[in-house]
Amino acid sequence: NKVCKNMTELTKPNGYWTKERVLEEARKFKNYSDFHKKSRGADGAAQRLGILNKACSHMIFQVNLREKKFIDSLCRKIKKIDLNIKIEKEVKIAKDSRIDLIIHLPEFELSIPVEVKHGDSTGWTESHVKEQKSRYDKILRNRKGFTRTYVVSPKGKWGHSEKEFLDIIKHLIKHEELYNPVPLNQLAA
Repeated sequence: NKVCKNMTELTKPNGYWTKERVLEEARKFKNYSDFHKKSRGADGAAQRLGILNKACSHMIFQVNLREKKFIDSLCRKIKKIDLNIKIEKEVKIAKDSRIDLIIHLPEFELSIPVEVKHGDSTGWTESHVKEQKSRYDKILRNRKGFTRTYVVSPKGKWGHSEKEFLDIIKHLIKHEELYNPVPLNQLAA
């Protein structure tokens, strides 16, 4: 004990991260990336306790530059498919929720919510993405003309690849039906 008394404790003992401690720890951070990187124990506990959304509700989820460029590129490609398509970016869908895109197809009276994820650098995990998608689906479920939320990433790490998603839009316009191929990342190896 004499040797260790001046050392900083790196890991917390089992049971340390209670809901109250997780919420207190999360309040120290302005964005999720910092919280995830600098307080992994609290982040993991928030996920296990099912309070990640509550813990992070005050945080700013910063869209990195690569993701913004990908969103802009995706929007241009969608508009090339059909100029009648209307696209909204960064749409507030609830008090504390924004979605990256909503694609409106007026001739079909259909709106397609799209969440974009760009690689590992954002600190997202598969469970984060599924939780966020599920939350968006619940929020938009009863809105007229809305489909389920699509998750799109450049190569399909999260949900559909850009190519798959553009094919979904093309198929909808050509055949007047929305189809949902299995994303590349969910195909059996």
